[in-house]
Amino acid sequence: MQTTPEHLRLPLQPQPWREFLTPRMFGACIAGWMLLACFLWMRDFLMIGPSAWGLQPKEMLMTSQSMVLWGVYSPFILTTATLFEFEPGRRIRSAVFQLMSALVMSGVDVASDMLIALFTKFEDNTFYSQYHDEVFINVFSYIIVAAIGYALVYNRRLNDARLGALELQRELTQTRLDVLARTLQPHFLFNALNTVAALVRLAENRRALTAVVALGDLLRIVLKTGGDARVPLKEELEFTERYVAVERLRFEERLEVRTDATPEAAQLLVPALILQPLVENAIRHGVEASGHGQVSIEASSTPEWLNMNVHVKSRSEGADPRVAGLGIGLDVTRRRLGYLYGEGRFALELLVGCGHSSVTLRIPREETVYVRADPHSHRG
Repeated sequence: MQTTPEHLRLPLQPQPWREFLTPRMFGACIAGWMLLACFLWMRDFLMIGPSAWGLQPKEMLMTSQSMVLWGVYSPFILTTATLFEFEPGRRIRSAVFQLMSALVMSGVDVASDMLIALFTKFEDNTFYSQYHDEVFINVFSYIIVAAIGYALVYNRRLNDARLGALELQRELTQTRLDVLARTLQPHFLFNALNTVAALVRLAENRRALTAVVALGDLLRIVLKTGGDARVPLKEELEFTERYVAVERLRFEERLEVRTDATPEAAQLLVPALILQPLVENAIRHGVEASGHGQVSIEASSTPEWLNMNVHVKSRSEGADPRVAGLGIGLDVTRRRLGYLYGEGRFALELLVGCGHSSVTLRIPREETVYVRADPHSHRG
């Protein structure tokens, strides 16, 4: 006979009707009823004084006895709220059941009092007369406890519904992020392949082979990076350097890249593959158009924000920069940032002119919560 391994066994979920039948709940109910007794005694003391009838030792003992009994009854009354909910089509049946249960519980309370009275001699009434005297307060107490039970049940159901809605929203956002990541990755790879194709057309076979190897390294990283993954800025800068190495095979010394990130900013988290579209945009607007230029990557931080700027300036001066629209890569980047941080929680601005290109990105500051032992572990 096969047995399930211990680590594969799923924990058994408690039955809903057992939710309130726990030692902690019994203790809490008894404590709650005793607090009510203390409130009644304090009221009598303040309004009447020590001579109040409810403050006589015998009456205090009988009140304590009644409160303890109702503390024991209460978890069972709360349980009825889980078994007979007031759902459409069941409300009349649930109401009838609760009313009958209240009358039965009143009888149980009277019977318990009479059983205890056999030893304490505090009361000497018949069952019928005592039931008649106490049925109203007992039914009223039952209704109050049952109402609390229904409130707890429906509050739990409401919280479960909210958590389900949040989980559904999270999954929807994750799906959108994955779609955007899959949109960005082919776009980036297509542009990198254009670099290889350009080298092949120029018969630069050795450089083309080097570019293919470098592109393979980039491909491994891209395929292992999720749409919502966050990595330290230092890692993102290292990945960007690999991308620049591919582009430099095409431009050689005509492409200069300078990185200036403060040590504090380099340790903060950024969405993976966030810099590559910015650098690609800078190369396309500032280097590819004129054939040469310098790309500057700057990063700094404040107590609330991480600021990044990718600026390129070619050797040919032109008009003043102007606000430009977003290309495919930057448009996908903007939508990723919107899903990750929410609209209004980031800034992405592109300025383009003749020979000029500047992309400014500001995202909320996030401290590094993990340290990857080897950033090059992307390599298979």
